[in-house]
Amino acid sequence: MRITKKKGMLLFTIAFSCAVMFGATVPPSTIHAESSSAFKDVSSKHWAKSAIDWAINKNMVNGYPNGTFKPENKVTEAEFLTMLLRLYDSKIEGTTKTHWADAYYDYASKYKYTLPGHSNVKLRENIINRTQVAELVSSTEGVNLKGDDAIKYLLVFHLAKGKDRDVSIASYRGADSLTRAEAVQFVRNISEFGLGTLVEKQAEPTSPSEIPEINYELTKGSED
Repeated sequence: MRITKKKGMLLFTIAFSCAVMFGATVPPSTIHAESSSAFKDVSSKHWAKSAIDWAINKNMVNGYPNGTFKPENKVTEAEFLTMLLRLYDSKIEGTTKTHWADAYYDYASKYKYTLPGHSNVKLRENIINRTQVAELVSSTEGVNLKGDDAIKYLLVFHLAKGKDRDVSIASYRGADSLTRAEAVQFVRNISEFGLGTLVEKQAEPTSPSEIPEINYELTKGSED
């Protein structure tokens, strides 16, 4: 966890990079590509081109049979959870009783990560919004934050940048649904600026006062 208290002072841990490998299973309905240039709907100027190339190189995502990547397609809760956890463990296995992502939800439960789909399997196929992404991603670093506080955590620690040059909680647009392009950018951010390991979410809510203020000069940049 990055945020700890000691003698009344806030101490922040250093985020170490880690080498990660993805063992994503390629569904029959998808095709593998060497780079995003193979997709007719991802131009050389697309904001997420670099992240898509990175994810393809890691064998994390693939395209569709018609030669598209569909960067604006929405991502479900189960899909993002699977993508996120494979960043840390490429060989998550378990018994599938009720849903294809059972093993990933069981894995998340070990770290006390809570999602609507834990208690209601049908909700796993709901599109996940960006606030829910912030809450899940921040919880993997050991904190227990909700809503705008979770979003602020991501912005402070470079796990997200938002959708506008004016980096702020508002520009993060937490109510927006997560897209495929945004999902791969999030996971790439986590691989570069995250702690490099999963941390169990603390039981008690994290005090918002423990989150540093956003350094706007350091967080300027492209989307997410």
